[in-house]
Amino acid sequence: DVRELKIYQNLIQYIKNSIILVLAKKLYKKSDVIISNSKDGKKYIEKHCKTKVFNIPSPSLTEKLKPHFRKKSKPLKVLTVGRLSKEKGIETIILAMKNLNFKNFSLTIIGNGPEKNELKKLIKKLDLTKKVFLLGYKNNLKKYYKESNLYINASHFEGFCNSIVEAINYNNPIICTNCPGGNKEITLNGRGGEYFPINNYNILASKINQFYKNPSTLVKKLFEAKKNIKNYSVSNHVYKFDKIFKNL
Repeated sequence: DVRELKIYQNLIQYIKNSIILVLAKKLYKKSDVIISNSKDGKKYIEKHCKTKVFNIPSPSLTEKLKPHFRKKSKPLKVLTVGRLSKEKGIETIILAMKNLNFKNFSLTIIGNGPEKNELKKLIKKLDLTKKVFLLGYKNNLKKYYKESNLYINASHFEGFCNSIVEAINYNNPIICTNCPGGNKEITLNGRGGEYFPINNYNILASKINQFYKNPSTLVKKLFEAKKNIKNYSVSNHVYKFDKIFKNL
């Protein structure tokens, strides 16, 4: 999605992204096929690049797991997965943890990236070293999804968030930003998860507090989301690509 090019951290990155954005708008029109991994991205590209776009979601699901209700768990075990960069909003999640009105929680952060050292400093500054854990990159996330009971995505932008689909598959209720990209599609415009504004750790903390006190509302939304994620299977992804290739 070309909107990601509007995110930059310095002047050099701004210039680079601006050049790529201009080229993308020109070259997209000359392409035989353009594919977006989210419906939101498809609409944006069609509107701003004046060209037809196909939507094929990312292949996020290899094995669909049965839904099950989890008993109210103490402590609350929160998980987030993603690159440790500014646009992923990991800082927002950490700040929200500091503002919870209960102490029985943990936050596991999986991923590497340029913000790792800054996030370590923030965790130490907020006195959360015994609550918040930076585990780095992991090849197999199955264990972490199974051990968690709430998944949070705080991104400023997402193409299509595979980790949200995976978290839903492992029966983790979802709280995420309603940022541009695939979050709203995966969570059925709020019927499958809770939203909070980008960078707003106070509202995020409030959402977590509500879930901890009464998880039933978000759990019901989880089951709505689980009905939807079959659309993001590898087999469905291959079928749609194959169909396009046969018609070229």
